[in-house]
Amino acid sequence: MKNITPIYKLRLFPLLPLQKSQILGLSGTLFLIWGIFIKMFTLPFLGDIAYWNHGSTNAKLMLITGIMALMLSLLKQLKWLWIPAIIALLLLGHTFFTTYLEIMKYKELMEMMGNTRSISSIPLKPSIDVGLGLLFLLLAIIFLFLGCFLRKYLARNILIKR
Repeated sequence: MKNITPIYKLRLFPLLPLQKSQILGLSGTLFLIWGIFIKMFTLPFLGDIAYWNHGSTNAKLMLITGIMALMLSLLKQLKWLWIPAIIALLLLGHTFFTTYLEIMKYKELMEMMGNTRSISSIPLKPSIDVGLGLLFLLLAIIFLFLGCFLRKYLARNILIKR
């Protein structure tokens, strides 16, 4: 006769209990997904810059990266969390680079139109508003890296303390 496991010994939630590094990965994933929909910053001539409202491919890629990080965190494959962290970092860098190019195009357009007051003479610092989306995306990248690289250290400390 087969050995049957009693129903009270079955684990209903195979993903629980959560490890400390897994919590870091899950919180990084939540910050990554929230950061896509929240305003990153506001520029005086370009308006609000957010991934989802900007309508670029970066929004879809960042969302796919967030889903990939969520799956890796839930399946406890924390050693691979560096991949979505690098992808998110590259996408964030690409967004900043393209935004910088848009500002330079606007500056050249103003100078070509013969505007005596160019964009470089306008004080931009008071009018640039940094939103929570940028903070969330940066925290997401940090948490994903920490969840990946501190997994052995956190697991070792948990075992020593018991």
